[in-house]
Amino acid sequence: MHASTWRAGRRLLIVTIGVVMLLALGASSSFAQTAGPNISESALYEVDAETGVIHVEREFRFDRAGSLGSFRVPVDASSENVTVKSDNRTTALSVSGEAGFTYVTLPSSTTNGLALLTYDIVGNPNRSESPARVNPALSAWEITVLGSPGNSSVEVHVPKPYRPEWAGTNSVAYHDKSDHVEITISRINNPTDFVLAVAARDDRKLAVREFDIDGHFVRLHYWPGDEEWADFVEDNARLALPVLQERIDRPWPEVDTLDIIESPRPYLIGYGGWYAINLGEIEVGELLLTSTLIHELSHAWFNDSLFQERFITEGLADTFARQAALALLETDLSPEVREAMEETLEEPEEPDLDSTAARALLDWSTSSFGSFEAERYGYGTSFYVVNELYEEIGQEAFADMLVAADLDYTAYPASDPTEVVYVAANWKRFFDLADRIGGSDRVDDLFRTYVLRDEDTELFEARAAAIEAYEDFADRSKPYEVPINVRDALNAWAFEAALIRIENAEAALADLLALDARAAASNFTLPVDLTGEYHAGDFDQIAPTLETYTRALDRLDQIEPLRDRPLSWLETTGLGDGDTNYFFDLAWARINSDNPEGAMEAADMAVEQYAGLRSDGLRIVGVRVLVAVVLIVLFAFAVRVGIGIARRRSTPTLRLDALSGDADDEIDRVA
Repeated sequence: MHASTWRAGRRLLIVTIGVVMLLALGASSSFAQTAGPNISESALYEVDAETGVIHVEREFRFDRAGSLGSFRVPVDASSENVTVKSDNRTTALSVSGEAGFTYVTLPSSTTNGLALLTYDIVGNPNRSESPARVNPALSAWEITVLGSPGNSSVEVHVPKPYRPEWAGTNSVAYHDKSDHVEITISRINNPTDFVLAVAARDDRKLAVREFDIDGHFVRLHYWPGDEEWADFVEDNARLALPVLQERIDRPWPEVDTLDIIESPRPYLIGYGGWYAINLGEIEVGELLLTSTLIHELSHAWFNDSLFQERFITEGLADTFARQAALALLETDLSPEVREAMEETLEEPEEPDLDSTAARALLDWSTSSFGSFEAERYGYGTSFYVVNELYEEIGQEAFADMLVAADLDYTAYPASDPTEVVYVAANWKRFFDLADRIGGSDRVDDLFRTYVLRDEDTELFEARAAAIEAYEDFADRSKPYEVPINVRDALNAWAFEAALIRIENAEAALADLLALDARAAASNFTLPVDLTGEYHAGDFDQIAPTLETYTRALDRLDQIEPLRDRPLSWLETTGLGDGDTNYFFDLAWARINSDNPEGAMEAADMAVEQYAGLRSDGLRIVGVRVLVAVVLIVLFAFAVRVGIGIARRRSTPTLRLDALSGDADDEIDRVA
C-alpha cells in the first residue's frame, strides 16, 4: 500500500491471531501430505449475500483409490454443516481440536479417489483465537490447501456490493463479474506455505456512534454488535486526545470529523492499524490495544505533512503514545482501563545492530511495508531514537521543535524566532530542529548510529564546517544579524552556497561597520537603515549608499574648519549682511534627511561662498571708492558752478544790461 496514502499505525504485531492460525494450519497440511497419497485439491469459497456465511466446497482427488489412512483437513473453528461425499455416500462430520487448531477427519477409505468436503464458516466471537469473522458488514476467513505441489487451486466468490480484500503468499487473478467478484489462484506450487486471508466488506452496514471531544467531532464505524470495541475506543479516545494535544502542544489538526473504523484490513498485512491522512480515517483491528489506538490517534499530528520520512512519524507516534499513556496512568482511571493501558504500554528497547534485519533507518523509510523482521526492526529503532531525544531534551524543548516544524520556523533564528523558511520537511530538517531548537547533544550520535547510511555521514562533516563559519561570522556581524540568505542555505543543507554567501556578506559587513565608525567620528546618526538590505542579502543596494554617505561625511568634515575661521575685514565687507552658517546648516540638514548628494552640493556652496568673500569685499570696496570719487567730482563740479554763478551776478555790465531793453519804455521818469 502506498506510503503517502496509508501510514502503518502500529508496531508490527509479533504474533497476531492470524499468524497463530496460519502456522497451525500449515503444520497440519504438511502432516496430511506426508501421511497419505498425492492429492489434488480444488476449493470454492462463496460468501452468502444474505447472511454473510461462507459456503465452502473442497474437492480432493487422489492419484489412486484405496486406503487414505488418517486424513485430517484443517477448518475454521466456527465451521458448521460439515459433510463429506465419497463413493456416492454423504457423511456428516464433526469439528475437532482446539480453538487454535481445528479440523475434520475424512473417512478412512474411498474407492473412486474422490472426496467432496462441504461446510459453512459462520464466524467466531470477536477477539477469539480462531480467525473467521462473520457479521452483516464483514465476512473474513483464512484459506490453506492440502494438495501436492502444482495440484491445487482456490476460487473465491464475493457478491456485490461486498468489497473483497486479501493478502497472502501467492498472487491472485481478479475477475469483476456483473454481480460478484472472483478471486482465483491456480497450480499452487507451495502448498505447505500457502495462505490466503480474505475479507469481504460492506461498510454501509457498519454500526455508527458519534461523539464530541473538546469541540472535535469523532465518528466510530464498527461491526454490528461489537459494542465492547466501540466502548473501548470511545473511552480511550476521550482520555487520550486531550492529553496528546497538551503533550504535543499543537492544536488538533482534524477540522471536520475523525472517523475510526473497525477493520480487518491492517491485520491482513501484519499491522495493528493505520491512519489515512487524506481521508481523516483511522482503521484499527478488533483487538482492544490501548497503545495501538493512541498511536493511531497521534498520527493526526504525526504524518508526512509534518515530516516525510517514515521513521520520524512512526517514532514520534510511538513516543507520544507512550507519553500520553504515562500521563494517563497518573490520573484516576477505572481498573479495567488502567489494566489495559499497563498491559499494552510500549517500552523502547536499544536496537540490536548485529541483527540480520538491522539497516539504516533511511533505508527502512523508503521500503514501506517490508518483511516482518525488517518492519519490527524499523519500528523498534524509530521508537528508540525519537524517545531518546525526547528523554534527553524534555517535553518543553521537544514541543518547541514540533511548533517550529508545524509552522515552518527557521532552525537558524536571528532576532525573530518566528521567521519562516521554505525547505523540505525531511530528516535533515528534523535533525536541524533537534540540534538548533531542541538543543540536543545526542542527536548527532543517534543519527550516525541508527539513521544514516555511510554516504550520508559526509554531509555531517560539511554541515559542521559550515556552522562553524556561520557562528564565527555571526559574532563578527554584531550588532547586525546574519543575512537571511546565509541562514536559508543552512536550512536547506546547501553548505557550499552558505559559505559563498558568508564570503559575499563579509565585504558588505565591513562597509557597514566602517560607515558606523565613520558616522560615530562625526557624531552623526545615519537617517537611513541599511540593516534590511543587509539582512536580505541585497548587497548591491548597500554599496552605493555606503559610498555616497562616506563621501558626503568626508566632504562635510573637510569644510567644517571654514565655519570657525575668523573673517578678515575685507571678507567681512564681502559678507555684508549674509550668514556664513547658512550653507553649513543646509548641508547637515540635507544629509540628516537622507539627501547626501544635496549635502555635498550645499558643502560646495559653503566653500564657494567663503572663496568669494575676499573678491566680494574687494568689489564692494572698489564700488565704494568709485562712488566716493564720483561724489567728490560731482561735489567739486557743483562748487565750481556755484562760484561762477555768483561772480556773474556781481559785474556792472550785468547791471546795465538789466536796465537796458524795451522795459525802459514802460518807466515813467521825472527830471
